[in-house]
Amino acid sequence: LDRAGFMKVNEVPVLKSWVEKWGEGLVQTGPNEWRRVADFRDEFIRDHGLVDYRGKLMSREQAEALKAQMLVRAPEAATAANEFTKAIDGLQIGPPMNVRGLTVYPLIPGHGAPEPDYATLHEALGSGKLEIADTLGLFAVQIKNPLEKDLVLFQGEVLSGGRSTRVVADTTVVFAGQTGRVPVLCVEPGAWRSADRFAKESGHYIAPPEVRQSLVWEQGQGALWAMLSRHLAGRPGLSDLFRKHADAVSEIRGYFAPLAEREAHAVGLAVAAGDSLLFVEIFRDRELFQAAFDRVVAGAALDALEREGEPREASPWSNSVRGVKQFLEAAFSLTYETREGGYAVRKDEAWVGTVAASGGAPLHALLFAGG
Repeated sequence: LDRAGFMKVNEVPVLKSWVEKWGEGLVQTGPNEWRRVADFRDEFIRDHGLVDYRGKLMSREQAEALKAQMLVRAPEAATAANEFTKAIDGLQIGPPMNVRGLTVYPLIPGHGAPEPDYATLHEALGSGKLEIADTLGLFAVQIKNPLEKDLVLFQGEVLSGGRSTRVVADTTVVFAGQTGRVPVLCVEPGAWRSADRFAKESGHYIAPPEVRQSLVWEQGQGALWAMLSRHLAGRPGLSDLFRKHADAVSEIRGYFAPLAEREAHAVGLAVAAGDSLLFVEIFRDRELFQAAFDRVVAGAALDALEREGEPREASPWSNSVRGVKQFLEAAFSLTYETREGGYAVRKDEAWVGTVAASGGAPLHALLFAGG
């Protein structure tokens, strides 16, 4: 074979000259005719009237139909019009990923998202300058922001250490160079230490959906402790639940990591468990989304692991692109009650979410599909 100018590829004799051409990125299109793959592909697409939609070749009609199925649009019967509904009009629902009964759909903005200009808790703590003081009692902490950017803390972020571990009760902005008060609730029942500073590990976790839904419902400290007691089984607090499932949570977190990398422009996600949609979370810009993504997924994973084998009440919205689209389009008919720093969101008489705003523009939104 060698003397005849051949070599084996996958046990098949092939001309060495062909293998060299393949190595140069060429493809054979006819006897002694070689083309660059990209050129051949472009010509093939053009000659057959195809388009490349998310890495798949299809007709323009098929692509338009698929886009319409994945596009969020304000219904004609919409009753709500505000900066948040304006932001979700035109959102595109990306292809989901699924593992262990947990499904995550990326949400891509249909128009340009603002440029990143907020610092996150992780970024601020990494500077070594941020101070989180536990001097305001059980239900608030004091944060001094020495950075040149405004600092945002998301509802559900867990603050470790202090007199007891807390969870941020409402998405809060602490302006650059200022000291702010952040509302919190305790997620470490029975603890009250002498320490008045929170650990640098604060913000490592975002609470699971069950805890965050309790915050949206404003059920209060007693209800939150009662909820946690069903899961703690003698463990001190919420952080210990994450440690209990550390390996499984890490595995699930790692599985979904490529989704955030694949969707570099995403600003939100929809999370479903089993056959039902659980919640949708949307951030002001891609950087805030990227900063929170794996922690939101970890919280959802913890919730799924803790409730494994338990019956879960189905939400009205299915675990499908169609279900996510219908849920987001239903948001145009919800009631938005103006509050300091944004909106509390209602469906009939039930609280279903919150929208935090800064400078009149949406900063962070969390909407639950059931409950």
